[in-house]
Amino acid sequence: ADLSDGWFDGGWDGSIENWKADKARLVNFTFSCGITLGDGCPLDRQNVSFIGADFSGANISSYRLWGQGNYSAAIFDGTRFEPAQMLDLINAEFRNNNFLVGGGEEVELNADEINQIILDATEVRKTNDRPSFDCAKARSIAEKEICGEYASDVRALDRRMASLYATIRPKYPAIASSQKTWIANRNSCADRACLLSAYQKRVSQLMVSIGEPEVISPGTSALFINDTLELSDAFRSSGLFRKITPVLVGASSAEALLTRERDGRYSITGEAVGANAHLCSVDGQGLRFDPRTGWFAGPSENGPMRRAAVFRSFDDRIEFPGDGHADDTEFPGSGDYVSCGARAVLPELRQIDVDAALLDQRAKAYSEGD
Repeated sequence: ADLSDGWFDGGWDGSIENWKADKARLVNFTFSCGITLGDGCPLDRQNVSFIGADFSGANISSYRLWGQGNYSAAIFDGTRFEPAQMLDLINAEFRNNNFLVGGGEEVELNADEINQIILDATEVRKTNDRPSFDCAKARSIAEKEICGEYASDVRALDRRMASLYATIRPKYPAIASSQKTWIANRNSCADRACLLSAYQKRVSQLMVSIGEPEVISPGTSALFINDTLELSDAFRSSGLFRKITPVLVGASSAEALLTRERDGRYSITGEAVGANAHLCSVDGQGLRFDPRTGWFAGPSENGPMRRAAVFRSFDDRIEFPGDGHADDTEFPGSGDYVSCGARAVLPELRQIDVDAALLDQRAKAYSEGD
């Protein structure tokens, strides 16, 4: 089929399930998909095939197939795509230069650079989808559930819990006893919901035990974004990562600017966008670490002795109460600082090194409400 100079858009209600466009000419083809009901594109996109298709000069950056499309041997030459699509393109053929785009930013990359990024992201995905133990040795019902196909969120919590425990144990060897008790209780779980609850409570306990983390140094600011493409620590220190950093920031659906004052208090401001353009916001000044909860918190209307949780930090990441949908029973007062529309969330964000000019630009944008 020759769909050169074609245009694809329109509504969430349709379907492209089982669309076969193998060897099609899609030269200068454009996917024009937004996030609102009116300008979205079909949500049903399973089993799409573009094997050997020619995407030269095309722009596919607005329509993710989330691993449900086959781009094997598809030709990319002067093509535009976004970071979250790169894992789908592992078997594509890159000719000459292509463009990685995000927000209003784009960067030109050659085939070798693209393949370096895809290879690193592929390895990170394999590593990040494992728990802290060997699934081949899983014995209990709980361990087998953790290793199951749909428990990636539990595996992420298991890795974090294991990292926190490894940090604490050398300083407080007695914690080994409570850890054994917790594991025994965890092993009584028979489903994902029970496991999520168990891990969330244990992670909270361990974070309180560690005490206040040094998120950033006094007198500095840092930008945190939602990782649309997770890359290794080694790659994040490379020149190629610095080259694509503006695009990664532009492509992120959520970000927060964190500032630490000279007296140690924190200020944070940020936003996220979700389906149908539902929005999230976080905004708080003069935040201090609450040793009783492990959260950085601000004054609460619930009384002078109460503090409202705003964000929590571990490693180079921050997270928010209820991902922006905090339960007022569990996190009283947090809704005054962190809130989201029904179809949006404030997910876990990771610190990204950016230059001073970009930090200043983001700070100015937030101060002006832009």
